[in-house]
Amino acid sequence: MDNKKKEYYIKKILEERNRVLGGLDMLTQNLEGAAEAKVAEFEEAARNEREREYLSSLISQDIEEMTEINEALKRILDGTYGICVDCGKEIPQARLEAKPTALRCVECQHKLEMQKKI
Repeated sequence: MDNKKKEYYIKKILEERNRVLGGLDMLTQNLEGAAEAKVAEFEEAARNEREREYLSSLISQDIEEMTEINEALKRILDGTYGICVDCGKEIPQARLEAKPTALRCVECQHKLEMQKKI
């Protein structure tokens, strides 16, 4: 093979090499971008899951509060509102002002909470 042909093929091969390297560079950038996008998707999915859990807990709290409110309304209608369900004594007005759905006087509520800790 003469020098002229060698130079021709060297040039041709170098052009091919540059084309492949350019393609690899582009693929590498796309892959890195995709990896970053995957990380971002996972982070967003994790944020969304935390938000869903948080909202779910808020909904559960609201449902529990609505149940307490409905029960308090029933007690008002049946005449047992303001009477401690444990000792039968009247729940002080200050307690009912602070927590209108209270089922127990302060002392009985405290006893209940202490039992739960055990």
